Amino acid sequence: MAGVPGALRSLLQRPYGLPVIWAVASGLLGFGLWRIGRAAGRRRKAFWRIGEAAAGAGHLALAWSAWRVALRMGGRETGAARLSIGWLIQYPAGRLALRVAAVAVIAFAAASIVRGLTGRIPAGLNPKGLPGRVRTAVVRAGRFGLVAKGVVLSIIGYYLLQAVAELDPGEFREIGGSLRVLSRPPFGPMMLGAVALGLIIYGAFLWVLALSDRPE
Repeated sequence: MAGVPGALRSLLQRPYGLPVIWAVASGLLGFGLWRIGRAAGRRRKAFWRIGEAAAGAGHLALAWSAWRVALRMGGRETGAARLSIGWLIQYPAGRLALRVAAVAVIAFAAASIVRGLTGRIPAGLNPKGLPGRVRTAVVRAGRFGLVAKGVVLSIIGYYLLQAVAELDPGEFREIGGSLRVLSRPPFGPMMLGAVALGLIIYGAFLWVLALSDRPE
């Protein structure tokens, strides 16, 4: 499982792969800046804003990975997230910020799982302008995706805490690394397949949400 950079490099080898990667990188940049902009607002609680800032930073790291692939930048295959963690981990304030971000990610993951299981999804994730049965099916798919997203985020948050505790950014796991964790005992291929399917469904759900009358 090659992770995000490997998937992007594979896409680069396909026809029209380069324009697609540039589009993905631009979208990730815009989404990351939007999340950070939301974090800068003062209408929400501090813990929510920390979670938004962490999510924004994650999307910016993914955008950087996409740009590296698009520009065919060589060098050491170290993710932008690990480079950032390696820099922050050297300082006490940086380690504190990483711990707070990890706890925020885990809390957000837990909230996603609970919302997915109970059906209490945020209003922004409730698509409008769809026929009743179609909307019900879309929301159910979104709930399944929320649970899968929460599982992956909880692993990411856990390994971020591990990286700080061990003072080793190599302990950190991004999306690809988190899925590899799920492929090992005690989880196994069935859990990995279910979570991967959930992430695919969640991506499709977000497309439907974006095309509905009330995007997130």
